[in-house]
Amino acid sequence: MYGNTRRGESTTHYKHFAPSWTDDQEFFMGSIAMCVPLTGRLKDAKLVSDATGNYSYISHRSSGQKYLMLGNAFAFIDPVFSCGVFLAMNSGFVGADAIDTCLKEPQNAAAA
Repeated sequence: MYGNTRRGESTTHYKHFAPSWTDDQEFFMGSIAMCVPLTGRLKDAKLVSDATGNYSYISHRSSGQKYLMLGNAFAFIDPVFSCGVFLAMNSGFVGADAIDTCLKEPQNAAAA
C-alpha cells in the first residue's frame, strides 16, 4: 500500500480504502483520521507541507550535541528501492565509528 510512489497507480489504493479520497492530501488526512490514538496525538500538530505520494525523505541535520541520526531516522528511501537498505546499514557502521571516536577520544569528537 505505501510502497508505490507512482501517482497514477497510487489512486487505486485510495479507492480500495475509501472511494471518496481523490489525492495524496485526502489520503494522508483520511489515514490519520482512521487511527483514533494518532488523531489525539496530532490534535495540535501543524502540517508544514503538502502530503505526497513520495515516501522518501531526508533530514536537514544528521547530528548535534548528544545525538546522531542514523538509518531511517536521518533519511528514508521508499522500500521499493533496495539501495535504501544499504544506505541505512552503512550509516550504522559510519555512526558506530563516530561514536567510538567520541567515547575514546573526546578531543576529536567534532571531527568524528
